[in-house]
Amino acid sequence: MENSFFIIGLGSSAGGQNALIEFFENLPPDPNAAFVVVTHLWRTHKTTLGDILSKATPLPVSLIKNHQKIENNHIYVMPENVELQIKYGIACTRPRKEEEIINRAIDTFFISLAEDQKEHAAGIIFSGCGSDGAKGVKRIHELKGKVFVQDPTSAAFNMMPKAAIEADHPDSIETPTALAKNLVYLLSKKYSVIP
Repeated sequence: MENSFFIIGLGSSAGGQNALIEFFENLPPDPNAAFVVVTHLWRTHKTTLGDILSKATPLPVSLIKNHQKIENNHIYVMPENVELQIKYGIACTRPRKEEEIINRAIDTFFISLAEDQKEHAAGIIFSGCGSDGAKGVKRIHELKGKVFVQDPTSAAFNMMPKAAIEADHPDSIETPTALAKNLVYLLSKKYSVIP
């Protein structure tokens, strides 16, 4: 089920925390979008990212729960040791399987986001190692969503941004601050192309 607002998936791994903080610090208090933050976590590491991000933005921030409806102007953070998808605008989690050695949480969520929200979906890839997210951003573009990538030169770890750029043709490749401003422009113009 497509919403009347964008649902933005944000993927990050190593070095991504500071980029996420910078991004959210530069968003307005009512961006007319929902944000779902997907990061790579150790199975037993209890995330504190929600508390950290809540200090960077007036938007409400919470750990996502299974069967939770995604609401406009909210930030949701994926908890540890789960895989996350979205169906009919509702978050669906399941425990990560023991045999899942390589973490593909970003691709998994982005692909489901693309297929659920179509042109109301957007994906942003921030700092991280590996190539998780590259398949997901390609799928978002295939279904008419928007793709943003942190400029690899501004990323603490540039492998994920580079992989996303090589796999797709992002609508914007910028610093986290510029990505936030470009996203605000996009949302204000609804589905216009970023110049």
